[in-house]
Amino acid sequence: MKKGFVLLGLLTGLAAISNAAFVDDFNLGAYDSGLLTSGSNSQWINAGNVPGGTRYAKIEIESNDFGDDGRARTFTTPGVYNVSSGTGVNVKTLLGYGFSSGSATPDAPLNLNWAGAPVFLINVRNTDLSVPVTVEIGSTTLGQSAIRMGTLPAAVTSGNVPVNFDFTGEAFLGDVDYIKVSFDPQSEGDFTISDMQVVPEPATLAGVSAAILAFARRRRRK
Repeated sequence: MKKGFVLLGLLTGLAAISNAAFVDDFNLGAYDSGLLTSGSNSQWINAGNVPGGTRYAKIEIESNDFGDDGRARTFTTPGVYNVSSGTGVNVKTLLGYGFSSGSATPDAPLNLNWAGAPVFLINVRNTDLSVPVTVEIGSTTLGQSAIRMGTLPAAVTSGNVPVNFDFTGEAFLGDVDYIKVSFDPQSEGDFTISDMQVVPEPATLAGVSAAILAFARRRRRK
């Protein structure tokens, strides 16, 4: 009987893990805002591996103390999304999914089921200063949304540092229609992320680890 419970727990946990998925790994859909000194740049990029097939990318200059000498840029290259701003330049950037081409508001429902993977994860490759981040998800069908706020840590120099935004408990996770990720780096702040994912909550992962360990112990006893 105990063996059956262990196997059931293991299979349940593995099913939850199978719901983990990339939101964007930036391997498709090249984007470059060019160097900006004022105003904003919005682009709708065909990227077949992202939810809905379109990535909405925007950069906006919020302030620039040095006019034409102050510049900012955001771009993707295979596997990274990068934002950089010069001295005295403050920018805000947005990545959106569930937007049709030309629309600045979500109007192309994604119909994603995140019930088994409610944690939005950003893998950070490098930063100089800390970066406030706001993640918003919502269901246009149900008229519900939720916001989580967090921070990319300062002084990341290599590897992938995960930053989690936990949406566990939101009633509409079975029908996520749009995703908005806003970055608000400090003046002169540069950062690079390598991907964004949805993954199971930590308690689920801990349960899977415990089930695997218990199963392995039982096999060793035999």
